[in-house]
Amino acid sequence: MARTGRKRAAAERPTLRWCAVVERSLLFSRWAAAVNDDELGYSLEEADHGRASGAEILSPAGIRVEGFFGGHNPPGGFDSVDVAVCTIEKANSIVNRLLEQRKLGDIGLLVVDEIHLISDSSRGYILELLLTKIRFAGERLGERIQVVGMSATLPNMELLVEWLGAEQFRTDYRPIELKEMVKLGTCVFDNGKKLLRKLDPDPFQEIMRDQDNVAQLCLETILEGCSVIVFCPSKDRCEQLALHLAEFIYRTLKSEGDLSEKLRQELNRDKLEEALGLLKNCPTGLDVVLGKTARYGCVYHHAGLTADERDIIESSFKSGNLRIIVATSTLSSGVNLPARRVIIRTPMFGGTVMNSLTYRQMIGRAGRKGRDVLGESILMCDGQSSKAAWELVKTELKPIASCLDGDGYIYE
Repeated sequence: MARTGRKRAAAERPTLRWCAVVERSLLFSRWAAAVNDDELGYSLEEADHGRASGAEILSPAGIRVEGFFGGHNPPGGFDSVDVAVCTIEKANSIVNRLLEQRKLGDIGLLVVDEIHLISDSSRGYILELLLTKIRFAGERLGERIQVVGMSATLPNMELLVEWLGAEQFRTDYRPIELKEMVKLGTCVFDNGKKLLRKLDPDPFQEIMRDQDNVAQLCLETILEGCSVIVFCPSKDRCEQLALHLAEFIYRTLKSEGDLSEKLRQELNRDKLEEALGLLKNCPTGLDVVLGKTARYGCVYHHAGLTADERDIIESSFKSGNLRIIVATSTLSSGVNLPARRVIIRTPMFGGTVMNSLTYRQMIGRAGRKGRDVLGESILMCDGQSSKAAWELVKTELKPIASCLDGDGYIYE
């Protein structure tokens, strides 16, 4: 299912049916991609974010939604909830306990978001074991548990369909057109290598130096009344770029001329001060970098944020008050924060070329239904990384495979 193609709606209807009619529990497993210990903390908080979203929708109907993640277990445990939103580790633990108690039938529906990550080399085996137990132990015990798997980046869906004995629903519908581009030096190409435009190498020299035209690409989107997400390969680079963009906006506002006036009209000063005030009231106090950037509509987003800071940033961005988020790859999955334009600062993440799945998830953030008429993605590169950039654009998604089948014998 295409990104922005309403994946959530595919899970809402069976959720309500099982909870309200059949009166059995829902186990909602969220991946919230984590590639190291630092980002694992982020994934745990993402599970809590999913719990809050579900509670907002279902609580008025008397359906109790709780999160199970890290060391957090709600009062009464799994037996006391209707909908459990979990990390895959917690979901696996809950299923193990229910199997020991011969109570697997307490689960009526398992929803697995980002199911393509079953082939992830670090944690995919846990999801594979979880689904194996639900599928085969459930049948052996005479318990038929419905499984809904969701993905926007699953190239060989038929493999999972056969393994799970499932029905498939596939759509390429994307409510917002995506315009995919590559920026090499000052030239911007479409994904077919057709030259679209040539940027001025230093368009704002009277204001400040704009390295690689990043500020220009952000500014022109803001002036159209839209928002931008910029992906960077590390937390430090996120914060440095956020500071650079905030300084650029500050200097532009202080300059004279039409550009300054247009930018002033787009940025709601009162709303930005309101967001800054909320950040100041966080239990940890105002982050030094956010204190310098948020007042100019620009913030960073990575695993170092507290839960309170992240909630404020995400809600302010969704409302259109904050206009630029500079983020690590964690924002590419699990968080519903679309923007008109997505800029990927480099194809090199973690010292290597990012994989095609991460790239597809990043550009999938481009385009906000109901607010944008199109979405734009720009992958930036230089002469050294241009080959890697074009390979990313052209490479098909890697088919998923079993993590437990190291020798490739399961599916021949």
